[in-house]
Amino acid sequence: MSTLRWFVLLAWACLAGCGGGGGGTTTRPPSFVVFYSDDHGFADLGIQGVRDDVLTPNIDKLAMDGVLATSAYVTAPQCAPSRAGMLTGIHQNRFGLDDNASGPLRPEQVTIAERLKAAGYVTAMVGKWHLGLDQNNTQNVPAGTDPALFYAANQGFDEYFEGYINDFIASHDAAGHALDHAPAGVHDETYRIDLATQWALSFIRRHHDKPFFLYVPYYAPHVPLEAPQVYQQRFAHVSDATRKIGLSMLSAIDDGVGKIRAELAKDQLSEQTLVVFIGDNGAPLGADWDGSLNDPLIGEKGMLTDGGIRVPFAAAWPGKIPANRVFKSPISTLDVATTLLAAAGIAKPAELEGVDLLPYFNGQLTTLPHSRLFWRWGSQAAVLSEQWKLILLGSQQQLLYDMSAGAPEEADVSAAHPEVVQELQGELSAWAAGLKKPGLPQGPLDAHDKALYQAHGIVP
Repeated sequence: MSTLRWFVLLAWACLAGCGGGGGGTTTRPPSFVVFYSDDHGFADLGIQGVRDDVLTPNIDKLAMDGVLATSAYVTAPQCAPSRAGMLTGIHQNRFGLDDNASGPLRPEQVTIAERLKAAGYVTAMVGKWHLGLDQNNTQNVPAGTDPALFYAANQGFDEYFEGYINDFIASHDAAGHALDHAPAGVHDETYRIDLATQWALSFIRRHHDKPFFLYVPYYAPHVPLEAPQVYQQRFAHVSDATRKIGLSMLSAIDDGVGKIRAELAKDQLSEQTLVVFIGDNGAPLGADWDGSLNDPLIGEKGMLTDGGIRVPFAAAWPGKIPANRVFKSPISTLDVATTLLAAAGIAKPAELEGVDLLPYFNGQLTTLPHSRLFWRWGSQAAVLSEQWKLILLGSQQQLLYDMSAGAPEEADVSAAHPEVVQELQGELSAWAAGLKKPGLPQGPLDAHDKALYQAHGIVP
């Protein structure tokens, strides 16, 4: 046991039993539950007020019990880099995990699970890990490398059930039974969203008496689309078959969020648990459309317009975050690790890039959490700076948007504000110089990125 973990456990024991009089307090560090949906568009929470065909009463209730952040940004418009940034609290371009093909997440990158585990937390994840070794990134490791080196078990998770559909690598089955010779293979035919929820519930029941970190990256509504009739029948009013199944999958996630929060309440943990719900990137709208929508944002997965990187985000912690808050200033998923560590009473490591969001969510701080947010993705790069957002398409085109306008990202105003373009491009260049693969994209927009921008009428 590490010195830090021993010290924290001793401190908890003293808090629980060293008080005077009536036996002392039972205070303990808070627990954390982080939900991460997959290719879930901005429109598809009922509380966003964008679409009337979506049904997410439990996630809406989560937001009403705390805060709805309406300008939350991920660090990349694709699954693996988005997860790497959120889980480490360090922009993934700094350590070279620029896209799905540039994984896996290297063991030397420290996750929030590792930091909390070192402080005595029980840690777990269930669902889509997507930071391991697969057929898309084998060129990044020597031939014959053991894939187990990149399992969630080696990134700070005590317990895990990682996988996609039916086949998983696990420490425990969904009923909570410890598996021999873990990490062990598990085959389970249960619907993938319901299965993740069942496993998460069993984890909470096993560890409700300890501070824990539970990461639930649901593999949905990402394709392949599937949903049992119990969910599809809720959307008889939806005529588009793809939209209907996508909404059904989101409804299954919503049920899971409700069941997990109900379990926390049953165990009297609601006021001791910070719960966060985040989308990992915008929905794809082309051949891989999963039925989710990004309205009213422009663009989709794979783009640095808001449709690709601005995501659903809600958080609740009764007694710490006031109810019915709407937070409009831009935040980043890099903030999640810093926020959880601060809530746990752990000093922020110097390398973490995010801010503690709690003082902003509870109104103690009224300044902007970030003066700048930066991205580099494929042949695109972008910077968001208060009123302005600059997007570089290769090295040959600049788009400048006034984000305070009624319909941001509909009108490129770069010709009218060349001085803003120059200033922001300089800041973006300085940021990109510090990345593992330094520099901004060179040459023209690549064919894949160009096709996306053409589909949205942004480039000819």
